[in-house]
Amino acid sequence: MLGVADYEPVWLDSSEALLASHGDRLSSLMGATLEGHWVVADRTEDDWFNDMPIVLIVGGVPLEVACWKFDEMAISWGEIDLSRPIDWHGTGLDLEWRADWLPVLNDALGLTVTDVWITEQLNKTRLMDGEGAPESQVWLLSGLELGFGSSRLEVFNGLDEIRVEYGKPAQEDWLRRIAVTTSAHGSCAD
Repeated sequence: MLGVADYEPVWLDSSEALLASHGDRLSSLMGATLEGHWVVADRTEDDWFNDMPIVLIVGGVPLEVACWKFDEMAISWGEIDLSRPIDWHGTGLDLEWRADWLPVLNDALGLTVTDVWITEQLNKTRLMDGEGAPESQVWLLSGLELGFGSSRLEVFNGLDEIRVEYGKPAQEDWLRRIAVTTSAHGSCAD
């Protein structure tokens, strides 16, 4: 899937499902070093092709993060063969995996993971006509955040593509973090 041979991501759409499926592995990243990353580049444009997964190498372990639709994520661990060619749905795009190529990710290389969070964003809707509640809101799965002391690296869903931010944590009222704890099933919201 996603142009990667033999890659079958399991899409999850809630922080609870992500914690249940990957909480133990994610908590084991604490204390490990971000050693590298892989992203897909469009050779023709010499630009990041952010519809593809990002692979973070943390403590020697490949952590693969993919985003889909509005609120779905897939996390896998060493399932992507980075040496295989990419065929983006038969489009003929000239794509390749590149190591340590995205500057925003390079800023965090060599840092030790101190915290791991799953992020959610608040989605509000308003009914314009008709019957029902005039406004509703729901928290949607947004991304994965690795803390490095006072800075953090967030890989998140940018409406069916991957986005990345590095720096100080955002303090927006529309964003919340669910801490991944060292306990297999424990978590707490920040």
